Parts: sequence; C-alpha cells; structure tokens
Amino acid sequence: MPANTTIETILFQAFCLRSKILSLRYILNATIQALSFLSRIPLPNFAFKSGALPINQITGFFPLAGMVLGGLASIVMVGSNCIGLPPLASSIMAIATLSLLTGALHDDGLGDTADGFFGGNTPEKRLEIMKDSHIGTFAALTLIAFFTMKIVLLSAVIERSGLYSATICLITIEAASRAAMVAFWYKIPSARTHGLSANIGAPADNAFWTAQWSGLLIFAVGFIYISGLTTFLYAFIATVCTVFAFAKLSLNKIGGQTGDTLGACQQLVTLTLLITMVSRI
Repeated sequence: MPANTTIETILFQAFCLRSKILSLRYILNATIQALSFLSRIPLPNFAFKSGALPINQITGFFPLAGMVLGGLASIVMVGSNCIGLPPLASSIMAIATLSLLTGALHDDGLGDTADGFFGGNTPEKRLEIMKDSHIGTFAALTLIAFFTMKIVLLSAVIERSGLYSATICLITIEAASRAAMVAFWYKIPSARTHGLSANIGAPADNAFWTAQWSGLLIFAVGFIYISGLTTFLYAFIATVCTVFAFAKLSLNKIGGQTGDTLGACQQLVTLTLLITMVSRI
C-alpha cells in the first residue's frame, strides 16, 4: 500500500474518532445541562465551559436525564432493600428520592394544575390560581393520591417481578415520561404570553425528535425486557391516550400548556406506565 494512502487512511480514522468523541462530549454536556434544569443535583462545571445550550435544545436530552434520576432513585431503593426494609418502605424511599432530586418540580406542577383546573370557572381564573404558590384542596388530594398510588404500584413490581425488574422499570419510566412531556410541550401552544414555558418557547424540531426516539428506545427495551412485547404495546397505547386526553383537557381548561401542566403530564404518564406494568406482570 502506498505511503500516502496509509497516511490518508490514518488521518480519516483520526477524524472519525475525533467526531465521535465530540459527539459523545456534546451528549454528555447536554444531558448534564438537562439535569441542571430538571433537578437540584450539584453538577460539574465542565458541561457549561463552552456556554449553556438553549433550553429548547436540551429538551432533547430530557429522557437521558430522566434515566439518571431514575437510576439514583433505584440505588436508594436497592440499598433500602439490602438493609432489610420491606418492598413498601423501599418504594417510599425511591419515590421520595425522586421528589428530593427534582425539588418536587413535577409534583408542584401536578398540584398547581389540579387546583387551577378544578378550582376556577374561567381560563383566566384557572391560570391565576395556578400561579398561586399556596396548596389548595384539589392539589392536596391529588398529590396524596398520586404519591400513594406510585408507592403501592412500585412495591407491587418488586413483589411480583423482583427488585432488578423494579429497578429497570423505574429507570425506564423516568425516561419515557419525560419524552412524553417533551411531546406535550412541543405539540400544545402556550396558554400564557409570559412565564417559564412561554419564555423558553417550544422544543426545537431536532430536540423533539431526539427526545422521542431516545425515549421510545429506552421505553421499548425496558418494558419488553421486564414483561414482553405485548406489555410494551399496551403501555405505549396507554401513554399516547393519556397525553392526548390531557392535551385536550388543557386546551379546554386554559387554552394551552404552562410549566405546571408539563409537570402534570410527566406525573400522569408515570402513573399510567406503573399501572400498565403492574396489570401485566
């Protein structure tokens, strides 16, 4: 082989390797920045050295951030089980860890949405109630119901399918629910002209597709591994129906979406997926 051909081959391989490293670095940085938006976890500064990415771009990496959050909660769940705590207590520890890691970001959105949607008579009044930081009756009842259901259902996964399956289930659901949240955000217009969701704008087209394909891949692998293809298909259909129904409700109640409804969407999908999994194992 001529020397110049060998040099060209080496340079081409070096270029491909550099491109792969840069791509992996971009994915890592974007995922860390997504975590900084979705959680209160102390994060390394190197991810921000080249500048913060626009939030409507890092939404594409919300499913990967969800995997990290689910993984950390799973570590707590496994640790609780290893020291002898029963499945119910281990589930409480895992669900509580998720709320602590996120600063109850999505839980707060669920509560505010419940108060606004069912406590006001007009879209304007509902939006006003949702901005109020106080917890109303509808929020309290909804949060109690959701926390109880998530804990009981996760405990049922441990008891019926084992701790390993419950770990995969939790990681998968945290990723898939955030992909669904991005879809809801992308498809539904903002109900306000200001506020978090309105100021950021809808996820960029490439970010939307990145979130959907990565979320779908994680979703499919996790659910098929635990309970087979049929369970995944049931769960996928249930998720689509949940997001569609909640989108229609949001449009009817406030004319669009807000940051609070994004959190509510994530929580609704989480509960939907847990119900589907427990019903199939």
